[in-house]
Amino acid sequence: MDTARADFVLQYVLAAAGERDGGEREVTVTQLVKYAYLADAAYAAQHDGETFTLAPWTFSSLGPHAIELESRVVPVARRIGATTRGTYYLLDHDDLGQRRAATLALPAVVINTLMQALRAFSHDTNALLAHVYATAPMRRAVPGAPIDFAPAPAPLASSIAAPAALSPRALAALKARRGAPVVAPVVPAPPYAPRYDDACFAPAQAALDAPEIALGTTQGTLTIDPAVWDAPGRRGCDVS
Repeated sequence: MDTARADFVLQYVLAAAGERDGGEREVTVTQLVKYAYLADAAYAAQHDGETFTLAPWTFSSLGPHAIELESRVVPVARRIGATTRGTYYLLDHDDLGQRRAATLALPAVVINTLMQALRAFSHDTNALLAHVYATAPMRRAVPGAPIDFAPAPAPLASSIAAPAALSPRALAALKARRGAPVVAPVVPAPPYAPRYDDACFAPAQAALDAPEIALGTTQGTLTIDPAVWDAPGRRGCDVS
């Protein structure tokens, strides 16, 4: 890990958060680490998978986590004069220009990512975590393994383009120009006619209107197939 780079990322978050209003000026260790992850993910997307801090990120029970980076929170907070309140950190007054110093040391993509994240999630840790878990590196990650920040390969385009489908109106216009008889599109009939009678409709409506039945409690063991981490649904479009 590049300690100097990691320190500047944490310094920027603490200083930028301290300029907000009220309780939103404080940040937790969890928030600091996740903001740093977002900065690394954004930087890696533009640098072939190489992160800015070079921190060894892994998919732990805490989500994306880097112990080495987290261990820098206390020294950085102490050096720039941030105060602590339980698990919260606050830089009350940036009299020494800590944010400006960090801004000069950080690349634009890192600064922009941190600014947008601080503005979007403020003090909402749950929303921040949801955003983090939806990023492309986390959707490809497997619990307990290092996180791969390399961009996913683009799908190969077919060399033969499929003909575009014509709408019924466009098809009718084409046939009319060619002098062919225009045939109206056939709309298939529903497989069965709806039933609004006492034998079918009334009991179904009564069931929908009935009070909810309380769910019963049970005990057991739930086993999740490891293949779930390779499911296609985890590899959709990245969040912006």
